[in-house]
Amino acid sequence: MLFLALLLALLNLRLTMADTLVDFYLVTTSSPAFFSNTRALPDVNATSLFDPYMFHNTAYYLRLIGPGYGSLPCFSLVDGFLTTNVTGPHGQGKYQYWSHSVSEHVPFWFNDQLVTGGRTLTLEKGFLLGVEGDVEGWRVCPGDLQQEVLVWKGNDTGCVQRYVQAVKQAPY
Repeated sequence: MLFLALLLALLNLRLTMADTLVDFYLVTTSSPAFFSNTRALPDVNATSLFDPYMFHNTAYYLRLIGPGYGSLPCFSLVDGFLTTNVTGPHGQGKYQYWSHSVSEHVPFWFNDQLVTGGRTLTLEKGFLLGVEGDVEGWRVCPGDLQQEVLVWKGNDTGCVQRYVQAVKQAPY
């Protein structure tokens, strides 16, 4: 009986670990529903880091990126902050970037230093990116250089409400 209980506990632990997302892509979609096939998500777009100042700043926004892009960053959620490793400009070097505390009406951004405090991020239901549990505030808004960027509770003209999902497969 003890052996059976230990075996069931081990199986449960393995299933839990298998469902945990560590390295994942971030996509935007108009649906909060989970789809195992990310290509089936309505209005799906992958995301990538974007330097709106063309190599003159350490802040990177999270922008939408279409099909045909050479690579997409994988993210991990660590202590309420997203982190990703990206290749530098012109393929030179490898750098780690961290998300910053989320502010309303400001593009969601990353830089090369972990800054703790403020609002933290969560993965609700294991896949919906939220700010302290709220998954409804994400907007895709027109940004610098005609790029669509992710904004928390953006209210500018042209902003569209979206959900951000952590997925295991790129949508294209």
